Amino acid sequence: MGPGAEPIGQAVRLVIERWEQTAPDAAPAHSRHVYSAARWRSQGGAHELVVDEPQGAAPAAEGGVRDRTVYRIDPGPPHSQGDIPSVSITRSGSVVWVHRFAAGESASSVLSVRGAGALDVRTATEHLAVELSDAPASGRVQLRYTLVVGGVAQRVEIRLAYRARGR
Repeated sequence: MGPGAEPIGQAVRLVIERWEQTAPDAAPAHSRHVYSAARWRSQGGAHELVVDEPQGAAPAAEGGVRDRTVYRIDPGPPHSQGDIPSVSITRSGSVVWVHRFAAGESASSVLSVRGAGALDVRTATEHLAVELSDAPASGRVQLRYTLVVGGVAQRVEIRLAYRARGR
């Protein structure tokens, strides 16, 4: 299902917090985003969160492309088919990127930015903790990794928390 298609799954409130540190002695920068209209579904033991940026977020120069991010959270055995817990991020719209994080693993991918080109991305995941529930739809993810883009390294921590709306 591509951007702009009908919403999938159940409505959830999603909070994403991110800390990034570009130098060991620098204070981490922090951002917090709350999405009250994110969508959730459980598929094959994994949970998927879909976040569509509000209409109008994409400039007209980009042809009105809506940005969408899908977080696929696989808790690992015995709850899913995956070997170990992992989080995959798939972005579409003005930024196109598919990347998988699993504790203790390194990964490479290409992030494409509309109008700016492609960037090589490397990560080394240091920590991944996953807590999920189907009833009600809720979960928490804590992810810490080193990110290298264009030869510049930074330490990143992301925390996702979601819960079915109205609960």
